[in-house]
Amino acid sequence: MAKNKFYHFLTSDSQFRIRLAIFIILLIVIGWQQHVIKVENKQLARVKVEKELISQTAQMQAALKGRYIKETVVKAPSIPFRLQGITRKNGVYYALIDGEVRMIGDNLQEYKIIKIIKDLVVLENQSNKAIKQLYLQN
Repeated sequence: MAKNKFYHFLTSDSQFRIRLAIFIILLIVIGWQQHVIKVENKQLARVKVEKELISQTAQMQAALKGRYIKETVVKAPSIPFRLQGITRKNGVYYALIDGEVRMIGDNLQEYKIIKIIKDLVVLENQSNKAIKQLYLQN
């Protein structure tokens, strides 16, 4: 019986329903604001940590450079061959290397010619399978 009176009160009093709806909406908005503030505080803490790390970066680089970073320049071994020209006859490419006409499969010291195209010869080292390329010089 008491439930019926309360239900009747809720459904019949329109002003009360409006106030109740506003109250519920306010509770939701306040809860959402607290969530947003919590997320923003976490983001602010991350930004502060990143800012501190950035301010220390120069000092850390200077400390590491002297101890651990050694700059070395490694020169690639040069190929002792000079590509002077490339021609094609009956669909087969030929290369003029150091004054001699060469084709795919020919050996040049420890290298083997594995590919010839219009401006490039590809060599493969027979001992370590390293690939070298000879380009036509303009």
